[in-house]
Amino acid sequence: MSAALLAVDWGLKKIGLATADAARILVSPQKVYVRKKNVRPWKPDADEVKHLRELIEAYDVGAVVLGLPLNANGTESSSSTQTRDLAKLLQESLGLPVHLTSEVLTSWAHRGQAGGLDDSLAAVTILQDFIDNENRTPT
Repeated sequence: MSAALLAVDWGLKKIGLATADAARILVSPQKVYVRKKNVRPWKPDADEVKHLRELIEAYDVGAVVLGLPLNANGTESSSSTQTRDLAKLLQESLGLPVHLTSEVLTSWAHRGQAGGLDDSLAAVTILQDFIDNENRTPT
């Protein structure tokens, strides 16, 4: 059986979060993490890492899925390099594999929805897209 997943929609002000159960059937939004005002945009601080570790432990997560900002045509965006560097930092600090998957228009699609959960709904979309692509890939 596969392990549970944690999706992260990393933003400059907020971090959208979602989890998927080990069977990859149920994808659920988690509470949006509001970042401190003076943190480095593409480097997680100790409190952010602690929060991610708490979710990883609570949901028995075996891998992280991080949204990769791409242009609408699928090419790398100006934020893609920083996101790839962030993925390496998260992998080192969390001790789990970090998978990158496109987040094209996910935050925009959920803007203003669900009483402030829009970033976590974007993370739900990121995670569901990852699972769908994983299921299409022959083993």
